[in-house]
This record gives sequence, structure tokens and C-alpha cells, in this order.
Amino acid sequence: MTNTAKTSSPLLAHASLRTDQSSAPNRHAVTRRRLLAGAAGGGALLGLTGCLADSAPQDQPLTEPQADPSLPPLPMDAQIQTFLQPPHIRPEQVPSVGAIYAQSGYLPLWYDGQQWTPRGQTVFYYLVNADKEGLLATDYLPVGYTQLPQNIQDRPGRERATIAQSDVILTDGLLRYLRDLSEGRDPQLPRSDGMHLFDIAMRSPDLGGYITSLVPRNPQYQGLRKELDTLRRLDNRRTLVAINMERWRRLQPSTHELDVMVNLPTFHLEARRMGHPELHMPVVVGKEARKTPILTEDRIVNLKFSPDWGVPPTIEAEDIIPILQKRPELFEKMNLHAYRGNRVVDVMSVDWSKVDPVNNAYHFRQPPGPDAALGGVRFSLTNPYDIYLHDSPDRSKFRRRNRALSSGCVRVGEADKLAHWLLKDEGWSPEQVKAHMTSGRTTVQTLRRPMPVTMNYYTAWVGTGGKVFYGMDVYGLDKELSERIDFGAPPEHPFVPAQAAITDEGVAEELSP
Repeated sequence: MTNTAKTSSPLLAHASLRTDQSSAPNRHAVTRRRLLAGAAGGGALLGLTGCLADSAPQDQPLTEPQADPSLPPLPMDAQIQTFLQPPHIRPEQVPSVGAIYAQSGYLPLWYDGQQWTPRGQTVFYYLVNADKEGLLATDYLPVGYTQLPQNIQDRPGRERATIAQSDVILTDGLLRYLRDLSEGRDPQLPRSDGMHLFDIAMRSPDLGGYITSLVPRNPQYQGLRKELDTLRRLDNRRTLVAINMERWRRLQPSTHELDVMVNLPTFHLEARRMGHPELHMPVVVGKEARKTPILTEDRIVNLKFSPDWGVPPTIEAEDIIPILQKRPELFEKMNLHAYRGNRVVDVMSVDWSKVDPVNNAYHFRQPPGPDAALGGVRFSLTNPYDIYLHDSPDRSKFRRRNRALSSGCVRVGEADKLAHWLLKDEGWSPEQVKAHMTSGRTTVQTLRRPMPVTMNYYTAWVGTGGKVFYGMDVYGLDKELSERIDFGAPPEHPFVPAQAAITDEGVAEELSP
């Protein structure tokens, strides 16, 4: 992509100014101050667009520029242009960084002719300390680049080349850092080219304040940031914390007064008011073979008390009919009824070996009752995956460390409390909730205002008092994200997938939603 600088940009007012080998340092300083004044005074970096794709970290060590004594030294603008190409900057940022310097007249952005400006030192500080935000300094600075070159002047030869090289390094690193900090690094998610962020940074009178404003203010992110600061550099949990900070960069703060959030890897549910938890409880989520999906914009629309259970097609095909084909006597233990259309079918009268598990005329239902798979209440959601929250008669599963045991739906550890939390503003008492849950008669209570629900995936989670809990990478998503953003292998999680088995004792557990 070719970038064309628009003549309306304030920085282009200085495009004709060049620094040659006879330029005095004070002339360079005046020109630099004018550039900064134009940038801070409201001028925009207009028309700067570039295709910024992810590439491998810039992990080559910095090579000090060498001047050829047989050639006359280059003026500063020509020096900078020699560094506007790989390996000095990332290949995907060549168009954008080149356009930035074209609008500055190829003058340094961070050096005033005598020293690195305070703004340049601010940029370097944030880049070299990128690990504080769960990022890698080597993504923004060359390996070993731990300080800005000191005691240099804008003089011909190697020193001028050193200024130009370091100035370009800061610009290249800042452009990438602003986007990564604000929008995350995952290439599978949509991101901007970062130029609007760089434009604001150049116009901001408080550059450090602007960069800091891009850091997520979410309490979870801030808690993980504090945890990262306490971990030793060789502690492999640092990678795990950084991966989860990456996820929080993409999550927009909730604007809902009330909402429910399920965190899948920690098997945990929170009911929140203005983002602050009012109710906590354990949950059981989908096993590895039947993952609970990540849902960001779902709603609880009604509560179905004393619910019956219509077995979903996946469980019918993969569980029920194979059991009927192999051990039909177990069907009675499931408390299920088989139907063909609206007619009840005696399962012992059917030759199930001839029934296609996927394409057949049968379906199965379980009536309400104390041992029903959905327990006393189902919390109906709007997603297209037939996933919902529900009660469960098997309380032992909520005491397990690994609670990835269901067929995809989320079993709620204290369903009566969640139901009352949802209905108390509508005048329901805890006693009314429990009476409906145990009545054995199916009733539906529609919420006047559907309740927002998210199902997220955070393997490091900040609990009450700032304590960080580490969950299991139940679906291997830490590993996938770490590979996409080239962040190194996350620590191993002690997770063993639940195994399905057809047994007298375990059949009901394995067939639960």
C-alpha cells in the first residue's frame, strides 16, 4: 500500500526544512520545537494509513550504525530515510512509519539536536517497561536496547546515524505499542492500523498520561497487573497472567446495572450490580468434548420452575440411542420417556440396532421431579446453541476441583439463590422460589427485563480482596492464544478431560445437560 501525505497536515509545514552537515545544533532544536508545537497544537497526522499485520518479535540485537569514511556524511533527513526499512523497523510498519517521517520532513521526532526530549524519554520508558502490562519489551525494542544512546550530538558521521536509528526505533515501537495496549495482539480479532492512536499521542501535551489512559481500568486487569508485578521473572505464572491481561484488553466495560458472569476455567458464577459481585457460586461447565461456548451478549429471559427436559439432538445421537443399542435395560434408570411423534413408545419393543442415531423419528423427554437432570429451575437463554443455566440434583459435582463435566450447559451450585436474586425486584421471596422449584408442576416466570449474561474464559482470576486464583485451561485456549501472539508456552494445567462411560452408576451423570 502506498501512503500519500496530505498537504493539509501541520507537520508538512516543516517538510522543506532539512538538516545538513553544516546545520547548527540550535537551528535543529528550533525546528524540532516547531514540529512539537505544531503537533501539540491540534494538528493531525492526516492521511497516514498502513497495513499493520503481526510478525515475529523484533528479536535481533541492535547493530550500531557505521559511517563509511570514504563518503561524505549524510544530512539528518537522509540518515533517517536509510533506517525506514527492515531490519530497523518491522516490514509491516514500513508504510506507516515512512509516512510519519515524510510529514515531519524526515526530522527526528524525539531528539532536539542536543539531547533526547522528555517526550522521547517517556516513549522509551513505556517501551522498555512493556512487561508491566503483560507485553514483551522485545516486541517494541531490539534485544539489548536497554537505554537511549547518551552523550551524542547532532554531528556528521556515526553519531548522527545513531540519533536517526534510535529515533526511528522509538517511533516504530510506539506505533505498535499503542495499538497492542489499546486493542490487544490477537490477529484473529479485528484491529485498527494504530495510526489514529499515534496521531492522538503526538497531539497530546501529556504523552505519558495519554499512554496510561489506554490501560484497561477494569478491576480484573488491574488486579492481574499487580499480581504480575509480584511474580518473580522466572515464574511461569507470569505468562499465564499476561495471557489473561491480553483477554481483558478486548472486553468492553459492562454498562449494565445488573448482570451475570460465568467464568468457565474457574467454574465460577458472579451476579453483579454495577460490576460489583453480590452473589458467588460454583458451577459445572461442559466437558472438553462438549465445550460450553464463550458468550458475550446473551440474556436470561425466563425461569422455568420444576422443568421437564427435552433431550437435545446431540445427546440423543451420541448417548441415548447408543445405550439403547447396547444395553437397553439401562434406559429405565434414566427416568426418560421415548416418543415417536406424540405417542409414547415402549423402548423394549424397538429394534434399536436398525435405528440411525442421527436421522430417526424418536425423541426423549424427562418429566420434572427431585431427580430430574435440570433440578428445580432452568434459566433460559437466547443463544442459538441450546445452552442454558440450570439447577442440578447431584450436589457432589460442585465439590470437585475439575468441574468440566456437563454436556455443555452450565449447572448452577446455588440455583435457588440465583433465582431469588433475579426475581427479588419483582416481589418474590426466597420461600416462593423454593416452593416453585419443588412443586413438581412446570411453570414459567418471564423476567420483566432480560438479564445480561456473559460466559468468559479467564484462567487467572482476581477474587475478593485482590487474591488471584488460577483456573484450568479446560479447553486449551491459553495455548492457542499464546501461539497466536507468539508469547511462549503457558504453564501446564493439571486438567484431565472427563471420560464418558456407560455404567449403571454413571449413566445419569454423563447424560446430564
